[in-house]
Amino acid sequence: MNKIYNYSNRFLYVFIFIGLLSHGKIKASVGDTIVVQAHNNVHMNWHGDFDAWAVFPSDTFHFSKILMKYTFGCAATGCAAYDYTTQVFALRPSGVFDSTLILYPSFTVAGATVDSVLFNTDTIYSYFYNSTTMTTDSAIATTFQIMLFNDTLNPSVATDSIQAYPGNFYNHIYNSTGAIIDSIYVPYDSLWYVTYTNVYSAPFEVKDLMEFGRVMSPFGNQLAATWFNNYTFDVSDYRPMMHDSLQMRIFFDGWADGYRVSVTFYMIEGTPPRDVKRVRILYPDKYYRYGFSTDPIESHLVPVTFDMDSTETAASLRVTPSGHSFGGAQNCAEFCNKSYRVLTNDTVRYTQQVWRTDCGMNPIFPQGGTWIYDRSNWCPGTKTITKEHELTPYVTLGDSLKVDMNFDAYTYTGGAGFDPGYYITANLITYGNPNFSLDATVDEIIAPNNDLNYNRFNPICNNPKIVIRNLGSTPLTSCTITYGIKGGAQQTYTWTGHLNFLERVTIQLGNMIWGSAAGTPNIFEATVSNPNGGTDQYPYNNTLQSTVGFTPMMDPQFRLQWKTNNAANQTTYKLFDDQGNILYQNGSLAANTTYNDTFNLSPGCYLLRIDDAGKDGLSYPAGGNPQGTGFARLLKANGTSSQIKIFPSDFGTQINYYFTVGYMTDVAETTAGEPLLFLYPNPAHDNVRLNIVLPTTSDMKMVITSIEGKTVLEKNYSHFIQQDIDVDLTDYTAGMYFVSVQTNEFRITRKFVVEK
Repeated sequence: MNKIYNYSNRFLYVFIFIGLLSHGKIKASVGDTIVVQAHNNVHMNWHGDFDAWAVFPSDTFHFSKILMKYTFGCAATGCAAYDYTTQVFALRPSGVFDSTLILYPSFTVAGATVDSVLFNTDTIYSYFYNSTTMTTDSAIATTFQIMLFNDTLNPSVATDSIQAYPGNFYNHIYNSTGAIIDSIYVPYDSLWYVTYTNVYSAPFEVKDLMEFGRVMSPFGNQLAATWFNNYTFDVSDYRPMMHDSLQMRIFFDGWADGYRVSVTFYMIEGTPPRDVKRVRILYPDKYYRYGFSTDPIESHLVPVTFDMDSTETAASLRVTPSGHSFGGAQNCAEFCNKSYRVLTNDTVRYTQQVWRTDCGMNPIFPQGGTWIYDRSNWCPGTKTITKEHELTPYVTLGDSLKVDMNFDAYTYTGGAGFDPGYYITANLITYGNPNFSLDATVDEIIAPNNDLNYNRFNPICNNPKIVIRNLGSTPLTSCTITYGIKGGAQQTYTWTGHLNFLERVTIQLGNMIWGSAAGTPNIFEATVSNPNGGTDQYPYNNTLQSTVGFTPMMDPQFRLQWKTNNAANQTTYKLFDDQGNILYQNGSLAANTTYNDTFNLSPGCYLLRIDDAGKDGLSYPAGGNPQGTGFARLLKANGTSSQIKIFPSDFGTQINYYFTVGYMTDVAETTAGEPLLFLYPNPAHDNVRLNIVLPTTSDMKMVITSIEGKTVLEKNYSHFIQQDIDVDLTDYTAGMYFVSVQTNEFRITRKFVVEK
């Protein structure tokens, strides 16, 4: 129970990451970046909140963009095994004061608060059977302490105490064998009922939870203890609260020792596309149950009317939804495709699916669990996507704006591990007019980019892919893009199309000039200019850079060796040149069959793409592997079995492998040098499957040891190259084990847990 006191009061540009990550700056200048650290390598060791303070610049500074980098990595003991929700919040002072009602009891019994107590003030005896005399015997009953709190001005301080004897019970009479033959009621002489002194705590200011970002942890049991990833969020819209000291919070819903995290802000000085006026909550961040007729989600997602002052000429709604738990025929809310509608002034303006269809392209793969399954706006190890709904066309200057959200109808029929529902954050942001008429920007570099989040599309050897955005009020219909390796020869590309204010488009550029292998730097840059044939009014955001990896150089002739699984019709491959022409592809396939396709290529840039229509790769052990196991690898075409590249069988939807023949972007591909070992499931119960791939055919020994170092299983294999090995764990006790694969050249070890 609360009492209210109505007191009144008041992608980061990558070149910036490269040069300005260590500390903040001293003097202000457009384009400079102020770096603010909140959480720094915080160990999230259990379910709960982890708070830190960030000290931001004063509100006199102006920023063109503010980005939050969320660094998320394994703890020293390794990553947690399951997919958990993590959220980054700012705790914004609300201007509303509250207090907590504390109830102090008039007495406690043996240290506990009770509704009433029956007792005796005189001595009471308790009967028992004496096995020596074989008769009913007695002794003084054990007393208990009653503490009294009679000072209402200091209700937490005890004023007296008494030792009380029990009452209101039966003493038993025993025969010579110890059997109960009768009983005697023991009455009480005192009966007390507890009363309470009500005291409110000192008033404190309520703080609104403003979500800045949400990341679902990966199934971490296959990840090295050194694994980490950076997730970047554009939090520019939250500038009104990001000044002076601000309390930040990370919420971790995992019931396990899991991760280390850091939160860093990069505040780029300058002029934003439009100035933020206010940030207001439509629906506070919480878990909204879904499908319950007695507590429908619509009873919580109710219309809210917002006042709009004369400076608020634009508005957008930022919604971050993610569905969790599943049951019933539709497996809602995690595994069902549902939509919500955004309404203003009782009229539907947008219909938005919450669903994601790209989990099989997860950049963090393979994982130990069900990482390939599409879900309700999240995939394990990725960001939850914030849906942005522009409401400016429905804003009337000086008039109020009524905003509402409605979800698809659904009835939950049971079967979930916990109540299904959605974590939802929904905030209304209001703005002034656009600050520029002509302003184009390079918003993102998809390739070339060695950021882990783009690893499904990198490294490339030609045809960069970027995203441009219109930040000017005038529709963008054309622009020039200059691109290439920094300091090297630059190419140009003319884009034409139609982008309204704040809209984006993905563009695949043309030829790429790398330069010499020895002198090629690892920085790619793209610059946009000449918007609509005119002058860009804000040139500070025109150039974006990325660090790049380099594609391998292959011999003109090599071969693809691959084995289909039970579902041969699902997996296909194509070999493309850099013009998109298909040079090689598979023909008709039989199940569980090994194929060898030899490629003869001229100098150039190429892409080998392996697709799986079932989105479960050539092997999916975490799903029980009903389709069996296949593999794919590149071999030298010199009559040996030397492997050049081993592709993971558990790859989900697609593998993209770029390479060159006849020229180098950096260094030549070398023979694959390390074995691969994956374990599924982990933790395991009755069985664990080992997926082992060696670089070359070798004699191999597989050893499993307990955490105490005792060998529990040892097997030798002759002429081993690749195989799935099932280990029966029926006789294993619960605990941690280590499996080691050894040849004359290699040794690789993984840990797994047996649960019983």
